[in-house]
Amino acid sequence: MESNSLVPAALTATLKSPDTAALRAIAIYEACKGVLVVAAGTGLMFFLHHNLVISMVDLIRHMRLDPASRVPHFLVEFAKSAQGIDPRLIAGLAILYAAIRFAEAYGLWFDRAWGEWIGALSGGIYLPFEANEAIFHPSWLHSILLAGNLLIVLFLVFHLWKRKHHAYRMPLN
Repeated sequence: MESNSLVPAALTATLKSPDTAALRAIAIYEACKGVLVVAAGTGLMFFLHHNLVISMVDLIRHMRLDPASRVPHFLVEFAKSAQGIDPRLIAGLAILYAAIRFAEAYGLWFDRAWGEWIGALSGGIYLPFEANEAIFHPSWLHSILLAGNLLIVLFLVFHLWKRKHHAYRMPLN
């Protein structure tokens, strides 16, 4: 029997499970976070031999942003506080963070329990901080980040529970 579909049969069979589709969506999200952090870490290497504050002020001027507004002010203050930190350390930490994100994405994409554990634990670490931000500095962004991360962590924990529960019910033959 021939299929007229452009999507391979093996892929459609795999994606029929809502859990698989959700795991793959989370995997793509985590991989994107890893790519973003690698890009940011690579960008920081530019500042290895430059003054971060001067470069940030030049960037704000170039983009014609108001230096007194919230985001440019935050960026300049961040640059001031990060001046004493070696950019290689930041880049190294960015690579480590990205490696964890990529490992998690791989594990989730291929439905590995260890990928779910990485996701549940690493996502759970952020929940208290995100809750603090949502409570003491309420905004739509903080609320969406908290709700999204909470949903991902709950889904992964539930999926791990289902995996364990299903393993106990499998026949021994």
